[in-house]
Formats: sequence, structure tokens, C-alpha cells
Amino acid sequence: MSVITGDAPSATTTTAAVGRAARIMGAATAVSRLLGFGRVLVIAAVLGTTDLGNIFSASNSVSNVLFDLLAAGALSAVLVPAFVELLERRVKTAEDQRDAERLAGALLGWSLVVLGPVCVAGVVAAPALARLLTTGTADPVVAAGQRDLATFLLRLFVPQVVLYAVGAVSTAVLHAKRHFTVTAVAPIGNTVMMVLCLGTFRFLHGAGTPGLALTPSERWALGAAGTLGVAAFVGIPAVALWRTGFRLRLGVPRPAALPGLALTEPARGDPVGRPWLCPVSHGRPTALLNGLALTRST
Repeated sequence: MSVITGDAPSATTTTAAVGRAARIMGAATAVSRLLGFGRVLVIAAVLGTTDLGNIFSASNSVSNVLFDLLAAGALSAVLVPAFVELLERRVKTAEDQRDAERLAGALLGWSLVVLGPVCVAGVVAAPALARLLTTGTADPVVAAGQRDLATFLLRLFVPQVVLYAVGAVSTAVLHAKRHFTVTAVAPIGNTVMMVLCLGTFRFLHGAGTPGLALTPSERWALGAAGTLGVAAFVGIPAVALWRTGFRLRLGVPRPAALPGLALTEPARGDPVGRPWLCPVSHGRPTALLNGLALTRST
């Protein structure tokens, strides 16, 4: 017979807490999705299914695609298991907390080292990317107008990959700390900022269907719609993480000098190395890529 002490929650209490958290997160996700649908309607109403609307949407998706290709998979595969292991099972002292903060800061630092040059290259290569985005436009005059606008927008949108890295690390730590609702409502920030900026664009342009010939203020309003939307989307989990007392100690240390990224070594009296933050619990770290430990199952 098991004995439930006053310090250990009962199975009924735990189940109720999980159910309540699931309902709150589900409601937050539903509200976020509903507002996201509203954002799509606003974009369609302001920009329409026009050459302007097409090139804005295409340009705004480039940073997201770049981040997914370059970093999202590696970060999502490593971050959450690592932080769950560290924050839930190992953090017992202030020094353990600082180790977790240094780990998060190092992962963010290495991500910025990798993604920073990508941002610079993307800004420099914006005309080439714009040409790629407009290859399907048959009318050469329209294509030229789209390329000109896309070049301007891409130089504002491509650096968003850095913001996505901040958001990925913040979200991973929040998930490890069992803070799920705030990450579910984060897209609402994107929706609100984009709607506000597109409303500003509509005010500046006035009545009528907008074309590709825009004033500088109208171009900046479109650029702000994408970039400020992502900043709000990332800022919500980042601020929520800061409010928990967790601090991202940004740095780019050698992986071997950081708990959780170092290759394991046998402890004294222990013939088998004891991995600390390996994504695969019973794997052996065999290589490091972009500062992240890779493992091979035994």
C-alpha cells in the first residue's frame, strides 16, 4: 500500500491540475487561431489578392523558411529535452540555476553566430532573392515593380531569423518550466501588431486598391507589419521568461566548457560516462554541430 504524504500531491490532484492546464492551453490556442484567421482576413481586405498582396506575403515568409531550414529542427530536437533534464531534475541550488542560464545563453549565442552572417548575406542578396520570388510573374513591368518592393521588404524581413532564435530558446525554457499558456497566446502579439500596421498603411494610402507604386511611408508601414509582428510574437515568451527570474546569459563559450554540451567523460570510480543533458538518455555524444551535442544510441 502506498502512503501519500503531505508533501506529495495525490493522483487525483495531479490529474485535475493537468486537466485544468490542458483546458486553459486549449482555450488560449483556440483564441490565438481565431485571431490569426482574422489577421488573414485583414491582409486580404487591405492588400487584396493583388500583385502587392502576393509579393508582401512571399517576402514575409522568407525569414520563417530560412529559420526552419537552418536552425529550427536542431533547436527543437535538443532544447526541450536538455532543459527538462536540467531544470526539472538537477536545479537544486543557485549555481544549478546559473548553469541552466548559461546553457540557454550559450545556445542562443551559438545560434546568433550561425544566423548573423545569414542575415547579412540575405540583406546583401535581397535583389537576387526578390528576382527569385518574382519568377512566376509574366508581365515584365509588374515583375520589375514587385522586385523593387520585395528588395526593400526583404532587407527588413530577413533579419527576423535572429528574433526567431530568441523565441525558440525562450519557448524551450518555458516549456521545460511547464509554462505552456504564454507560448500558446504569443501569436496574438503578431496578429495585433500586423493589424495595427496594416491599418496604418490603409490610412496612409487612402481609398482604392493599392498598387506597387507606394510612397516611402507606405513601404515602411508594410515593413513594420512584418517585423513588428514577429518582434511581438517573440517578445511575449521572452518577457514571460524574464518574469520567472530566468536570465539568458548570452555567450559563445566552447561547448566542452559548458554543462550539457560537453562530451561526457567517465567520473572517478565510474567506468561509464554519465551524460547530463543528452537528448537521448542512453546515448553517447559523438560530435558537436553549431554548439549542440549530437548523440548516437547505444
